[in-house]
This record gives sequence, structure tokens and C-alpha cells, in this order.
Amino acid sequence: MTTLWSSVRMEVEDKLNADEYLLELDAKTGKEVTRILIPSHDTHDAVRRGNSVYVASTIDGNIVEFKYPEMKLRHNLFTLKDHVNTLAPVEDDNMFAMLHMCGESKLVNLRKTEEGTLGPVSHTMGFGYTCHCYL
Repeated sequence: MTTLWSSVRMEVEDKLNADEYLLELDAKTGKEVTRILIPSHDTHDAVRRGNSVYVASTIDGNIVEFKYPEMKLRHNLFTLKDHVNTLAPVEDDNMFAMLHMCGESKLVNLRKTEEGTLGPVSHTMGFGYTCHCYL
């Protein structure tokens, strides 16, 4: 069976209390195969690279990483002020994150350490304000 994944939020007025999920769907029938509750608020992006799934939790500023296919939580990054909204993994140990910043935006290069922790190694500013989907 071929499947695809999507992020879904149950619409409520209070986005901080809305349940959000990653859904695995049968690509042929569209039927739900798997539903995973995720610790994300106002998800703006979800991407996979190798055995890592990254979710941009925009309200609290986190990048939530799961190990695929077990989908076990690995770690969170960033803050509410950072307002992460776009992710672009370019290699198994390297990715970029667009931080909206509610002002001058920041493009952050993240790398995994030998221990598997994802952390910033550099950033670029000066190319826009409140950017979305720049990558």
C-alpha cells in the first residue's frame, strides 16, 4: 500500500488547545491508516528526511522532531517569538528553518550533533519581514 502523510488541526477558537495530528492516508482510497496526536500548535509545515519527521509548531515556535516509522518524539527547538513556519531538510543531518520573527525574518541553518541533537549553527537576516515559505 502506498501512503502519504498530512498534518491536521481540529478547528477551535483557542489554537493553543486545539488537538493536532499527523495522518497517514492510503494514497489510492484516501482512507485514514494512522492518526498520531502531536505536541504542536498551529502547524505550518511538516516534512520528512530519512527517518526524521519535522513539524513546525508555529504558536510556540518549536520544531518537533519524530523518529520515523515509530513516530517517537525526539526534541523541540525555538520559541514563540521565533515563530517557525517553514522547514527544508537538505541532508540527513542538515536543514534550514524560516523564522517569521513577527518582524525581520531569520533563516537558520540547523545541524545534528553526533548525539542526534538538532541545533542552530548559523543564521541569515536582511532578506525580508514576516516571511513565509521562502525556501
